[in-house]
Parts: sequence; structure tokens; C-alpha cells
Amino acid sequence: MPRRAGSVALALLVGACSWSRFDEVSEPAPVEVLERPSALKAGFGNVVAVAAQGERVRALVGGVPLASPAAHFELGFDERPGIQAVSAVVCESRGPRACFLATQPAGLRKFLLRGEEQERCFAVGLGRDDSTLGLQVRCDAVSVTQPVPEVVEAALTEVFEGAAEPPELFAASDREEEPTLLAATPRAKSAWFYPPLESVPQELVPPRAPGEQYGRAVAVVGISGGRIFAVGDPGKSEVWLYRWLGEEPEVLGCLGGAAGLGRSLAAGRIDEDDEEELVVADNGDVWILRGAALAAASPAPDEPCGVDWLPEGAELDRLTCDDVDGSHVCEGSEFGAALIVADLDGDGSGEIIVGAPGMSAAGKRRTGAVLVYDWTQEGGAAFADLRLLSSSTEGSRFGAALAVAPQRGRDVILAGAPGANKAALIYCSDLYTGESARCR
Repeated sequence: MPRRAGSVALALLVGACSWSRFDEVSEPAPVEVLERPSALKAGFGNVVAVAAQGERVRALVGGVPLASPAAHFELGFDERPGIQAVSAVVCESRGPRACFLATQPAGLRKFLLRGEEQERCFAVGLGRDDSTLGLQVRCDAVSVTQPVPEVVEAALTEVFEGAAEPPELFAASDREEEPTLLAATPRAKSAWFYPPLESVPQELVPPRAPGEQYGRAVAVVGISGGRIFAVGDPGKSEVWLYRWLGEEPEVLGCLGGAAGLGRSLAAGRIDEDDEEELVVADNGDVWILRGAALAAASPAPDEPCGVDWLPEGAELDRLTCDDVDGSHVCEGSEFGAALIVADLDGDGSGEIIVGAPGMSAAGKRRTGAVLVYDWTQEGGAAFADLRLLSSSTEGSRFGAALAVAPQRGRDVILAGAPGANKAALIYCSDLYTGESARCR
């Protein structure tokens, strides 16, 4: 993508951030750390996801993808989470029902399992259920393997025949009452989706040969009457977009630009209209694309990957990580390694949350940080807050994984720090001015 003016300097508001606000020791704490189950030996916080239905909010926190299991936590709805796991072994890689934990799992309000609607579900990984190979979806204590495209099933067959290592899974969904599930595995260069309350996959096939990393990031963008599916191919610095309005999906076009474009993706409502926006990271910056423009775009499947085929006004803003007086070092910060859109202040529009797990702060190398950007009335994103974990040590990598956890009247952030074997709920932000015993 072309460079644009308007980069946002972190120095604007870092001085306003209070270190006491990051303390997870005070009671009730603005940051609540979840307890690692003994079954998860290493890398706790590598993967996080949240599934919510009404006032029931459940989190999935996992260890090393493909090797470790994950755990369920009940987060509640009124800032009183259960910090001990209610289920400590989800997606176990050993045994007859082997499951290989997703690198990016997805939470779903509802999903159809064996013909019945289930609530608060997770797409947890690829594996097998008796004789069925496919994508494992877990709802409460029920886990069912869903069918996958033939090329993915063939890759799993090689795994269980001992001829190959397990393939990574990247999944995403929307926050609709009846969500759509999008999944991809780079090993098979395959992406597919399950329409709301359906269990038959529909493939998303690009018109040109994809790269080796096709499917390494995915996002579902809600638009009027349908969805836009974004599938990242960061090895080729591309993001393929598909538009689905309830029938057959169509190839919308291919984004292309700076190195690593598509390494992480997110979606959510940010500006004043009703459509969700698409957030895309490359190796250095984070881009915001207007969902309304994408929804109205004419299909351009044969155009070169880039931005020239997009309608005017599609690019809303670009976020950058600038060095801040040597106290928060952006060089090597991995700015944009994880992305979410969350409504932290409860005003109805989302903030852009950017993970920077390689960021060095307070003299600690790669302790990690979570940065918050707010959409302004002037029509751009401004840096608003920076969150740290006070107990982080060197190499904690706080912000390596992010998920949105809805609470009463607003969202909070669930962030992983796998280098420290931690996952934490961030309840407070400089943007939030409502009543909260945790945010004083």
C-alpha cells in the first residue's frame, strides 16, 4: 500500500499513562491475571479467544499451538471473572480424538453441532473424531469434528499416517447472534467458511496460485446483507478479499503493498457508519480500510494485487509505532503482531487495539505492550493509551495474542503474555470514564 501522511506518534499521550494503572496487585485490580492450569506446561497465553452469549462470557486460553491443550475460563459480565479454569484440557493432541490447537482459534456465540444449536463455542483446532477428520468445534463439554475441504482432509490423513507434522489452523468469526466461521490452513493453501448455523464448508479459492502462507491470518467483516472474508498471504504481501451475500462467494479483489501485508487481520465497527472496518497489518504499520467502501467495490479478481482497484476513500488511516524517548522502544516491537477492534469506552464505536509483544519498556527487553487507538471526530485514529503488565519480565511478550471480552456496557481486552506463561484481562483504559471499582 502507498505511504500516507498522518502517522500517529506515541509520544502524544504516553506521559499521561499512570504506571499504577497497570498494577494487577491492588484489589480490585485494573488487570486480572488468569491462573495457568498445571496441565499447560509452557506458553500459556499463546492463543486466546472469547465466546459470549448474553451475560455469559467464556474464554479459551491455550499454550503452544499444535502441541499444548487449552483451558476454559468463565469471565462473567460484571468485572468478576473466574481466574481458575473450569476445564483444563481442551484440544488434547494425544489419544483417539486428537486435536491440534489452532494458532488462532475463534469464539462463536452459536454453532450447529449434530443438528442442534449450541452456545458459546470455539473453533479450537484440526483433528479427528472417531473416523472423521476435520475442524474441531467445542461447545461446553461437547466436541464435534466438522467437515473440511478435501485438500485439508488429505493433509490431516498424512498426519495420522505419520507422514507429516500437524497443519496450523487460523480461524475467525463475527459477533452476530448467528455467526459465520472462517478458517484457513497454510499447509493446504486452503481457506473456507461455514455459513451461520451450517456445518458444510464453502471454499474460498483465489483466481491465481496462492503463496505458501495463504491463510496465515483471517478476518470476517460484517456488511449490510452479508460478509467480506479477508485471507492474508503475508509471504506474498497480499490479502485476498471475498464478498458473500448469502449465495456463492465472489472474489472481490487482492490487496497488495508493503512487505508482510496480511500478517494479522481484524474487523469491527470503527467509524460513524454501520459497516465494519477491516484492519490489516504489514511488517511495520497497521492500515484501516472502510467497510462501506469494500462493500460497494466492483469485483476486480483479475487486477494486480494493490489498492488501485479500491473505491475512493477506502483507506481510512495508517497507524505507526514511533520511538518514545527511549522508554518504549518501537524498534523490534512487532507492532501489529495481534489486532482486535473493541469498544473500550462503551460509546458504540470500536477502538483499534494493537499488540506489540516485542516492545521493550521500563528497561525490560521484549516485555511487550498493548496500544489503543481511538477514532476521532476529525476522522482519523489517534493514539490514546498504552497498557503494560506490571509483573512482566524480559521476554514476556505481552500482547502476542488478543481477544475482545464483552462486559456490561463495554468491552475489555484479554491479552496473552506467553513468555511469562500468563494471560490477563485489561479492564481499564484512559478512554473509559464510567463507574468501575477497578478503574479509579
